[in-house]
Amino acid sequence: MGDMLMVLPQCAVNCLVGAYSEGICLLSDPTCSCTNVEFQQIVTSCVSGNCTTTEALFTKNITSVGCDAPIRDRVNKHTVIVSVLVGICTVAVSVRLGYRLLVAKSSLGLDDWCITAAFLCSIASHIVTETGTVPNGLGKDIWKLSSRQITDFLYYFWIMAWIYFLEIVITKLSIQFFFLRIFPSQLAQRLLWATIAFTTLWGAAFFAGCLGQCTPVSYNWTKWAGLHEGKCINITAFTWTHAVTSIAIDIWMLALPIWQIKDLQMCLKKKIGVGLMFFVGTFVTVISIVRLHSLIIFSSSSNITYDYFDVSIWSSIEVTIGIICACMPTIRQALGKLFPAIMRGSSAQKTYGRSKATKSGYVFSGSNSRSTPGAQRGGLHSDRDGDYGLHPSYRLEGPTAGSAHAVVETWHGGRQSDNGGKSGVVRHERELSGIVVVQERSVHNVSQYELDDIVDGDVESRNSDRGDEATLVEMKSPLERPQR
Repeated sequence: MGDMLMVLPQCAVNCLVGAYSEGICLLSDPTCSCTNVEFQQIVTSCVSGNCTTTEALFTKNITSVGCDAPIRDRVNKHTVIVSVLVGICTVAVSVRLGYRLLVAKSSLGLDDWCITAAFLCSIASHIVTETGTVPNGLGKDIWKLSSRQITDFLYYFWIMAWIYFLEIVITKLSIQFFFLRIFPSQLAQRLLWATIAFTTLWGAAFFAGCLGQCTPVSYNWTKWAGLHEGKCINITAFTWTHAVTSIAIDIWMLALPIWQIKDLQMCLKKKIGVGLMFFVGTFVTVISIVRLHSLIIFSSSSNITYDYFDVSIWSSIEVTIGIICACMPTIRQALGKLFPAIMRGSSAQKTYGRSKATKSGYVFSGSNSRSTPGAQRGGLHSDRDGDYGLHPSYRLEGPTAGSAHAVVETWHGGRQSDNGGKSGVVRHERELSGIVVVQERSVHNVSQYELDDIVDGDVESRNSDRGDEATLVEMKSPLERPQR
């Protein structure tokens, strides 16, 4: 212990002498000096109040070596977890964009562009982490680092902060634009546009606040040493406010689809099942809450490079899982193309309608969004690639009172006939995030269809160019194939 006192700054020596004078530990008993909590608190409090930051860190490093304290380094854990998540995120976004452009052959929507931007931000964030914060001490005790490393760490930490604000707001906007496409009711559209406007302003405000939280900007990474002049806003309050409001927006975004699902005519058990499809997003909210807890710990930390590890890893998990969840509906579509038999089978018992059929008979379903004048509208809306819309593609002419003629027009590759047919229900199916939602219409006569395949009462026609389908999902009497 005597040798250690010779290399410590004078301010720290005075603190140790004062602590020994309390009689808690003896100078000849290094074990007590290293392990007694009360003694350590007295020394730490004195050093913090009487030494510069650099002197205090130097003292902590010397005493930890003298006490044989373990050298802590958690960075490898961070690198492995985040690299795996970024890899999965890359696959998810690639599948989403590949399906849109190569399979559905459709243009990208605002939700696609937003998720692409969020993904690029996550890649940038990962690069900054691995080339900036990791080499400069992420996951290590700050007193083991040089002054240069601490300054560089805080510089990259600041860059990570404003990239994070960008990632979060763009990911939320992507999901909101997706909801805007699949929920066509006027009230839902108004609420969604209001949510989009609020989220945009919220994100812009916090992004600008992050850039200007300290004056001059360099004070973000130089203030730690206490050698420079500048001023900052209350960064702790700023960060907590962002985290809490972000969680509130997430909860609101979960409530919107659940509110739409309540109108579907299905039993409570099935409604819960559909709701769970959207509640995957709850996982992101839970992660946000865990991250908020790590922020609370970080705000009072004097060992920022070590304690920032939890904030960094939970921020990365929150962003990447959010992007993956936003891509899940399209991934489900892609799986449907790769494994059509399995995916149709898995959804065969999941067809739900907003109105009940009044008659039994031929029940046709389709997945195209095209509509023509005179179309009966309702249900899910889609404007491209057969994507989740409640918007029947049938044009019904008649029936009128006493009419014996009805035309049911589809765009599924089958040939319609106006010879009349059995009374029944035309049912329009649309996939909504993997769940088939049905819009049904009772008609007096259903046109006969010439379809490609008839197997045990199941009729299916597929247009390979558009990827559209028509399926006879219920048949009470035999269907005779018209002569070609």
